[in-house]
Amino acid sequence: MAFTRDTFDTVGPFNEDVRIGGDETEWEVRLQRRGGSVVYVPSAWVIHQRTAEDLSIRRLVQSKFRRGQNFAANASYFGQRVSVFGGIARLLGPLGHAIRFFCWGGILDFIFRLGAVCETVTRLLAHDAKNLGWFPRRPDKR
Repeated sequence: MAFTRDTFDTVGPFNEDVRIGGDETEWEVRLQRRGGSVVYVPSAWVIHQRTAEDLSIRRLVQSKFRRGQNFAANASYFGQRVSVFGGIARLLGPLGHAIRFFCWGGILDFIFRLGAVCETVTRLLAHDAKNLGWFPRRPDKR
């Protein structure tokens, strides 16, 4: 992500109430609401340096789980509906893929979705559940 100082002054700082994984998206939404645009530059490079410890299975699993939690926590900022039973149903695809192919991508996707389900349950039990629910929302009948 790159922007000018004028753009930052117009849009304002990142919202610290939004958890990691949603803070840039929330800022970009504010930018677009103020008439700005987000441009994808395929020739741009970003190098995120990682240590060997960052790439250990334990750290990757922790990171994916936290990102899943953050996804569920940020749902209200983006008008997304997250549900416990919908999330449980979506656990089955990556779990099946991970087992069938012993695929680390499937395992990490499963962990991400598990983090989202756990965060959703935690927030529902704490009655802090905007855009969260136990069941998926039924489509409107017209």
